[in-house]
Amino acid sequence: MKVDVDLERQLGSLLIDKEEDREALKSSKKDQRIGNGIENQRLVLEFGADYWLKARKWASEQAFSSPDDDGILAVAAAIPRKIPTEKQSWRLLQIKERLELEGFPKPDSKLVP
Repeated sequence: MKVDVDLERQLGSLLIDKEEDREALKSSKKDQRIGNGIENQRLVLEFGADYWLKARKWASEQAFSSPDDDGILAVAAAIPRKIPTEKQSWRLLQIKERLELEGFPKPDSKLVP
């Protein structure tokens, strides 16, 4: 028995063109960046003002912070009066990592992601 099937027509409705694929990828990357930014802010807030105040003081005493870093640490040390932006939160987590590599004590393990 022979069956004629028009695969091109049937599969054509299931496939997307390259432009749609590019747009979907672009949209998913944007969504991921937003999600990462929110997660970074959550972590910064979870550490709390006291942690960031100690980090700022330690970085200043050890001369490990630039004026920009100090300004961002000052924002975090003022939580909840001031809330770091997504970009500041990303920088704060980089600063935190750098300070820990230089000897600043890591926070309680319950706060480490």
